[in-house]
Amino acid sequence: MRCSVFDNHPQPSHGKQTRTQRALPCGSGVKYKRCCGRGTAAALRGFTSADRESALRKLGHFLEGPGWPEVIDDAEDLFWDYVDEPNAPTGEDAPILELMSQMVFEGWLFYDFQLEPGWHVVDAFLQAAPGLSLAERRYLRAMQSTCVHWRGPA
Repeated sequence: MRCSVFDNHPQPSHGKQTRTQRALPCGSGVKYKRCCGRGTAAALRGFTSADRESALRKLGHFLEGPGWPEVIDDAEDLFWDYVDEPNAPTGEDAPILELMSQMVFEGWLFYDFQLEPGWHVVDAFLQAAPGLSLAERRYLRAMQSTCVHWRGPA
């Protein structure tokens, strides 16, 4: 399964330059720049880093609303349950590892934690947040299509 915000066309193999006269790896028959060559630029176009920061800030404020602290507590219990004292980060790298772990948790909470089957925190936010710009919505939808499917210890 391919997990990305990019087009679902196979990318050219590394080391081979795709030229306009060659057949495209996806077999579409259109020009490279209009098909396989546009995936990265097309996916990233439409929002800026300021849009990203604004969308995440608004999502954080949304989660401070009524009912959400209990949901976050349940998500934290599920996500952090595998970490016990012997596995906790120690030493001089502990603060940075804890920060990185918190960032992974937040990404999982926003886009992958299911409130009910097929319904995630970002879905509830997008439905209830009329003040989002189109670019903020694009960013959140792009992030929603990424894969950070943590399922806990095996």
